Amino acid sequence: MVSGLGSLSISATPSVVSFQLAPGSTVPGSSGITISSFAQNLSIGTVSMYAYFSSSAALSDGVGDSIPSSAVFGLCTTGTATSYTAMTQSGPYSTNSSLLVWQSTDLLRLETGRTDVLQLQINLTQLPQLPAGTYSGTLLLQVQAL
Repeated sequence: MVSGLGSLSISATPSVVSFQLAPGSTVPGSSGITISSFAQNLSIGTVSMYAYFSSSAALSDGVGDSIPSSAVFGLCTTGTATSYTAMTQSGPYSTNSSLLVWQSTDLLRLETGRTDVLQLQINLTQLPQLPAGTYSGTLLLQVQAL
C-alpha cells in the first residue's frame, strides 16, 4: 500500500509454484502467478512491479546446492517481460536477481486495476552437475511508485 498518495493493493495467487525438474532441460512452472493490482487516488508518475529473489541463489536444497536466479526465467505478456527473461536484472530491491514484470503510468487515474499473469520456467541446461533433490525458495513481488 502506498500511504499518503492514495492506495495501491496487490494480490498474487497461487502461493506455491512447483517444477518437475529434469537434468539438462527447461521446464515450466505448474501454473502462472496471477497478480491483481488496484490503485485508488494515486498521483504519482510511474509504478513498477518487480519479481525478485533476495539473493542470486534463488532456490536451495538445504544442504549447499542451489539453482541460481540466472536459471529462473519469467514471462508476463501484458508487461515488460514479454518473452522469457532471466531473473538477473538489477532492481531497487535486489541486485542481479530481479525481473521488471511491468511498468505503468496508467495508474494515475482515480481508480484503476490490472491483472497480469507471471509465467515461470527453470532452465537447467547450464547446470549439468546439479544433484537431484527438492529445491525451494521464495519469489518476492514488490511495487515501486515514483
